[in-house]
Amino acid sequence: MKIVKIVLSIVGVAALVAGGVYLSLVFLDNARLLAAANANKSGNLFNDPMQNIFLVAGLALLGGLALGIGLAMPTMTRGAIRRDALDEVNSQRRSAIAKGAAEHASLPTNGGAELPPAGDDPQLPPAPGDRP
Repeated sequence: MKIVKIVLSIVGVAALVAGGVYLSLVFLDNARLLAAANANKSGNLFNDPMQNIFLVAGLALLGGLALGIGLAMPTMTRGAIRRDALDEVNSQRRSAIAKGAAEHASLPTNGGAELPPAGDDPQLPPAPGDRP
């Protein structure tokens, strides 16, 4: 999709430039035609500028349409958006696992060398399957 967007944008800009060039040519032809008509000269025959006007209007329409479609298309494809989302979720999962491992590694351990005092009986949380 990104290639299509770039191609349509380039075609749209080129069509708009061509439309501007043809519009200036039509303007100059029209100016010469009006100058000849005002001077009452019939020696120079000028072509009818209406064909060029229709060409300019068509180029402007197609150029504007192609440029609008090209600019409105998304920059990222659906697959790229999905990959970015999955990468973000995976990195969050990895950081959560690393954080949990770091917390588990920082717990104080006796290494089995020392026993707790006889009077103190530490309360352990119930196992998941035990009922109170």
